[in-house]
Amino acid sequence: MESNAKKGLAPEKVIKILEKHGTSVTLEEAKIILEFMRKLARITVNQYLREK
Repeated sequence: MESNAKKGLAPEKVIKILEKHGTSVTLEEAKIILEFMRKLARITVNQYLREK
C-alpha cells in the first residue's frame, strides 16, 4: 500500500474522527477505508471531467 504521509490524512486521524461519531475501527480497517475513499474520489473526479 502507498504511503499515507503524502496524502494528508493518516489512518490514525480516521480512527479519531470515527470515534467522535461512535464508530470504532482498527488501524487496518482505517487504512482500507482511506484506500476506498481515495478510489471513490478519483472515479468521481474522472467522471466529472469527462462530462465537461
